[in-house]
Amino acid sequence: MIKILCAFLTLFTSFVFAAKADGDSIKYVFDEVSIIEKSGKEDINKIPSSLNKVEIDEGSSKNLLNTVKNIPGIFLQQRAGGATLTKITMRGFGARSNDPQIVGIKILIDGFPETEPDGRTSLDQLDVSAFSQIEIGKTNSYNLFSAASGGYLNFISERNFPGTFSENRFTFGSFGFQKFQAEAGGKLKNGSVFVNLSNTKFEGWRQHSASYSTNFNFYLKNQLDELSSLNLSVVGVSSVYKIAGALTAAQLDVDPSMANPTFVNHDERRSNKVLRVGLAYQKYFDEEQSISSSFYISPKTMMRSQRNSYRDFNRVHLGGKFQYNFVKKYAEDDVNKFSLGIDNQYQGGPSVFYSLSSTNERGTTLKQNKNEAGWNYGIYLHDEHTYKNLTFDFSLRYSKARYLLDDFVSPTLSDKMTLTALTPGFGISYGLDENNYLMVHYAKGVENPAFNEVDPPAELDTIRGLSPLLKPSTSHTFETGIKGNYSFALNFINSFSYNITGYTLWTYGELVPYQISGGSYNISAGKTKRYGLEASFSLSTQNYFVLKSSVTIAENSFVEFNDGNSDFSGNKIPGVPDRQISLNLGYQNPQFPSINLQYTNLSKIYIDNANSVAAGSYDKFDLQLLYRMVVSSVSLNCFIELENLFDKKYISSIAVNGSYGEYYEPGLPRNFTAGIALNYQF
Repeated sequence: MIKILCAFLTLFTSFVFAAKADGDSIKYVFDEVSIIEKSGKEDINKIPSSLNKVEIDEGSSKNLLNTVKNIPGIFLQQRAGGATLTKITMRGFGARSNDPQIVGIKILIDGFPETEPDGRTSLDQLDVSAFSQIEIGKTNSYNLFSAASGGYLNFISERNFPGTFSENRFTFGSFGFQKFQAEAGGKLKNGSVFVNLSNTKFEGWRQHSASYSTNFNFYLKNQLDELSSLNLSVVGVSSVYKIAGALTAAQLDVDPSMANPTFVNHDERRSNKVLRVGLAYQKYFDEEQSISSSFYISPKTMMRSQRNSYRDFNRVHLGGKFQYNFVKKYAEDDVNKFSLGIDNQYQGGPSVFYSLSSTNERGTTLKQNKNEAGWNYGIYLHDEHTYKNLTFDFSLRYSKARYLLDDFVSPTLSDKMTLTALTPGFGISYGLDENNYLMVHYAKGVENPAFNEVDPPAELDTIRGLSPLLKPSTSHTFETGIKGNYSFALNFINSFSYNITGYTLWTYGELVPYQISGGSYNISAGKTKRYGLEASFSLSTQNYFVLKSSVTIAENSFVEFNDGNSDFSGNKIPGVPDRQISLNLGYQNPQFPSINLQYTNLSKIYIDNANSVAAGSYDKFDLQLLYRMVVSSVSLNCFIELENLFDKKYISSIAVNGSYGEYYEPGLPRNFTAGIALNYQF
C-alpha cells in the first residue's frame, strides 16, 4: 500500500505543477464537502443548532487535541498517554467506549463517513495535519448516513490556496516521536487539487505503546461546467499500534509508565490497512433546483491481538446518498430551502479468530469463523425558512439498521437483528443584528449498539449470537443559546466573539459498559438526565494579544438504572467530567515569534456506576512558540510546543467500569514537540 500511495503522490504532484490556473466561468459555488453549507452559503451563527467551524492552525503540531481545545462540550482522552488513540466524548456520548474506537459520534472526511454502519469509528485515517478545518455539530443531524446522538465531526481537505504550492514538514519530539510530511496543491483550469502524504512514528512513553502509520490524502475539486461539479476524495492508511492498557491504582503508584502485564504478555496490538475512494456530484438545473449525490467504497484489512486470540478481519465498507434541493426566493429577506434525501451504508466481511502462538502470532487452533455485516438505510427531509431576522428549521429522518451474523463454527448461533428509528428536529433563530443571534433547538437522537457491543453475555452466549437484551438508546436534546461577534474601532479591543449554549438532554436505554474476566459487555440503563452550560469567548486586541477561553459545566446522572444487582439511580454517569475549562493567551505580532500559553482544568471523573472510584481533578499548562518567515515565494514555519509544563501527574484516560481495578491510563509527563515546514509558492 505504501508503494501505491507514493506513486499517487508522485503522479498527482507532477500533475499539479504542470497545471495552469486559467480563469473560468462559474455560475454556482459548490460545497459538497461541507455539512453546514450543503444547501448554500450562510452564516454559521444563523443556524439554530450547536455548530462550530474550526480552522486548523498551520503552524502547530496539528493534532486533534490542539485543534478542539477551545471548543466547549467536547472532551478528549488520550489512551496510553499519547495522541495515537484518542477517545472523543460530546455531551457524554462516547464515554462508554473502552475499545480503541469511538462510538456515538459520527466522523466524516470531506462529507464521506468514516463511521461504520453500526456506529463505530477508527481514527486511523485522521491525520489532522492533512485537513484545513473541522465542522463540529453537537446534536443529532438529519443528513449524516444514520443518526448519531452525540453529533459529528467533519474533516475538510479543501484549502483556499492562491496558486500552486508544495510543502515539506518535519516534526519530532519526546519519546521517539517523528513525523515526515509532504503536500502539494494547485489551481486547475476548472477546479483545484490537493495531495498529502505523511509517515509518523512514536515509540511511546509507556511500555508497549509504540505506533507507526503512513497516511495518504488526495482531494480533487472539478467544475464540469457552470452548472455541475464532480469531486474525488481518496484517503488511505497503513498503521500498527501496540496497546498499553489500563493500570490499577497500585501499579500506577509503582510505575505509571508500565503497561498492563496481560497486554504485554499477549502483545495486544492492532494493524490496519484501509483505503477509501469517494465521488461527489452536484448538478444545478436552474437557480432553484439542484441535486447532489455521492458514492464511496472502502476495503479494509485488519489484524488484532486481543483477549488471548489472534483476529483477522476483512471488510468492505460502501455506501452513497442522493439529495434533491429546492430553494425558493420570495424576496431578498424571505427565502425557503427544502431538501429530500436518501442514504445507504453497508459493511461486511469475514472475522476469523485463532489461538495465539508462543510468539503471540497466529496459532493453529481455529476459535471462531464468522461473517458479520451491518446495513443502514435512511430517508430524510429538511426545510429551512428565513424571513427577515427569523430562521425556522425542521428536519425528519427515518432510519433502519440491520445486523447479520453467520457463524460457521456454531451455525445455531447465526443471528440477525433489525432496529428502526424516527428522529425529528426543530429550531428557531432570531437575528439581533447581522452578526448576533438567539436560537432554540430540539432534536431527537438514536444511538444503536456497535457490533462488538451486541455480543451476548455469558449466560446467553451458547444460545444467541447477538444479545437480545440491547435496544437503541434514544435521546431528546433541548438547547438554547446566543452567539455572535462584535468589531470595535477602539484603541485596545479589536474584536470579540462568543457562543453560549444551555442544554437539557434526556436519554432512554443508555448503553452502559461493564467487564467480566476481561470481556466487555453492555447493559441498557432505564433513564438518564444531562444538563449543562457551554460557553466560548475570543478577544483580540490592537496590540496583537489574543485571549480564547471555553467553559463546560455539566451534570450527568442516572435517573433510573438497576442492573439487577444494584440500584444506581441518582448516581453520576461514569466517564464524564462535571467541569472543563480551557484558557489560551497568545501574542501574535507577525513581526515577531508568536507565543501561546494554554491552561486546562478538569474536574474529577467517576469511573464506575457506583461512583466508588474516580480519577482526580487536575490543572495543566502548555506553552507554544511559533515563528514564520517569508522571503519572496518561500515561507519557513518553525514551532516548539511544551506540554505539561510543570510536569503534573494526571490521568489522561479511564476504562469505564473496568475489571480487576484496571481503570487508569496516565498522561504524558513534561514533553516537547518541535517542527519546521518549508513552503514554496509557484
